[in-house]
Amino acid sequence: GRDSRRQATIGAALALAAACVQAVPNMFMFGNRTHVRDYMYLTMYWFWFYLSWTAAYLAYSYSITVQEQERHAAELAVKAQEAQVRALRYQINPHFLFNTLNAIAALVRDAPARAEEMVVRLSDFFRRSLAVNPMEDLTLSEEVDLQRLYLEIERTRFPDRLRFDVALDPGSAEARVPALLLQPLVENAVKHGVARSEGPTRIGIRARLDGPVLEIVVENDAKAERPGPAGEKVGLRNVAERLHSRFGREASLTTGEIPEGGFRNTLRIPLRR
Repeated sequence: GRDSRRQATIGAALALAAACVQAVPNMFMFGNRTHVRDYMYLTMYWFWFYLSWTAAYLAYSYSITVQEQERHAAELAVKAQEAQVRALRYQINPHFLFNTLNAIAALVRDAPARAEEMVVRLSDFFRRSLAVNPMEDLTLSEEVDLQRLYLEIERTRFPDRLRFDVALDPGSAEARVPALLLQPLVENAVKHGVARSEGPTRIGIRARLDGPVLEIVVENDAKAERPGPAGEKVGLRNVAERLHSRFGREASLTTGEIPEGGFRNTLRIPLRR
């Protein structure tokens, strides 16, 4: 950059000045003190000597600066990722809590036993989700158990409309995944699938091993009766960015509508145990 060129110019100028000074006593000791050619030869000799040391110093200084910048950039990237993932812990849709509390309030009078059960499940869900370190990995079975608890709470709100099933192929349950990775996908399935549909909706979570890849599918078969809000892709973008920052091109998130009705999210991440 401009600073590097400026430093190189200053270094060359200082090398030339030092060479001019160094050549004078050398002429008295080794050359003809009145011969211009000897002076020019000694000046060039010392110029290249000092210039070589200057270049070596600038190269070393530049490498240190680059390493420091790379380290700082890496620290910023890690901090940004940590902030993003930690924010996920607290971004569980506030409407979920609001709607759940409203549902509990409605059940208190007519079905106090169900209201009590819902309070226990809600407490258990938040206790377990807040206990998760979002910078660590969980086994897929642990992640799915947390989503199962979330769906059990939502099913209290939609007892006649929400169904869900989980199918983990052999070997996939022990695979490790980023904590809370599925939360935005499952939450979207409820918010933009079940809540918008007038009929029964099934939410499915399934996983299988494809060689060195773990494939996870979160889908719903909702036939939505009402258009979804404009911001419904925020959760998908969050998941895609987490996958990219963690695995680069080794992971992917594919989303799309199902022709017969519904929406499917397919995650493919490197298999880790």
